[in-house]
Amino acid sequence: MTTNGRPRAFSDYMTIPTIESTDAKRHAANVAKTLSDLVEYLRGDIARVEEPRLQALLETSAEVLLGLRKAYKDYAVGTEAVWRR
Repeated sequence: MTTNGRPRAFSDYMTIPTIESTDAKRHAANVAKTLSDLVEYLRGDIARVEEPRLQALLETSAEVLLGLRKAYKDYAVGTEAVWRR
């Protein structure tokens, strides 16, 4: 699909808010939210394409990002012992 005669850019779907705070946990939460948005974007594309290998790649990418998002969330809330001090 195009916007004004050009292909849609990633920024047409989502933006990454800038956090002015120096709080590491707020930055981690911001990254986790951005990863969630990207997962939603990837999974939406699965329905838009017909090529099974790309569909599998999109789903695999989403699953990997969900694991990374979990790590950021665990850091932000101190769930895992490794993130506690």
